[in-house]
Amino acid sequence: MIPTREVLSDGLLATFVNMSKEPLSLYRAESDGTIGPYRGSVDPFESGSPRQCASFGNVYHFVVPNTREIVCTFKIEPKVSMYYFDPFVANNPSDPSAGVHSQPIQSPKELQSDSLKLYSAAARKRIFAAALAGKHH
Repeated sequence: MIPTREVLSDGLLATFVNMSKEPLSLYRAESDGTIGPYRGSVDPFESGSPRQCASFGNVYHFVVPNTREIVCTFKIEPKVSMYYFDPFVANNPSDPSAGVHSQPIQSPKELQSDSLKLYSAAARKRIFAAALAGKHH
């Protein structure tokens, strides 16, 4: 018989999805909420490669590369491994995967045809992922 052992973890592998039309940089936040260490960049409508081993309670920011303006903030929560910045949808405090954005809601009508197709595909993937996780959006 193979002995079993309970694995205790206070973190997970987090993926950050940029559903905006602009490339963004991902930073871990310092304890005071300011921009901390750089973690990678994420292209528009992509999740990119900055998957992070993150502890629960850690905070991350999506930042505009040239201005260093924080456009979205994420807090790592248990059982949530995908985090989304969707500037076309209002902040939803009941959805732990949704980042809290600090800019006005944008209209998808602002997107060019190719970008609108990419956004629509990303939105469908998010709905599908939420359904698999048993969440309702």
